[in-house]
Amino acid sequence: MLSNNLLLVDCKDNSIIKEIKVKHYPTKAIFIDEGENVLVCESYMGADRPGIIKKININTGTVLQELSTGNYPADIVWDVYEGEAYVANFNDGSISIIDVSSMEEKERIFIKGTPMTILKNNKELYIGDSHSNSLLIYNLYNKKTKIIPLGKEPNGMMIN
Repeated sequence: MLSNNLLLVDCKDNSIIKEIKVKHYPTKAIFIDEGENVLVCESYMGADRPGIIKKININTGTVLQELSTGNYPADIVWDVYEGEAYVANFNDGSISIIDVSSMEEKERIFIKGTPMTILKNNKELYIGDSHSNSLLIYNLYNKKTKIIPLGKEPNGMMIN
């Protein structure tokens, strides 16, 4: 986060393959487009401005597209079948739904709280809310939220 760069690492020999400079406080990066590109959350944490999601070509380091989102985008998940990315905007209690091909925000869902982590399974978003110490399950069909209380500041999830 503090170095403002992405490192592509070869885990077999623990060597750095490539370093890509990004902007203020990158919190998450995910591969898309069969590993050709990466989506990066630039949170701008501590600054009085919205965060940015950038699509960067991994081979050239070129920024292909960018989009302003909510405050402090902390996490992102990509649904390859829907062509959408879902971004947890930590500081404004929202989730941005982004069309990855056009890099346009299709919708912003205000769930309140402080969404720190996000996963998607079928038509449900699983959102770790640090403020309420809960797991929020948001149904994209009926727009309803189920709340499951957890311990303090949930910050990691996986779907099995």
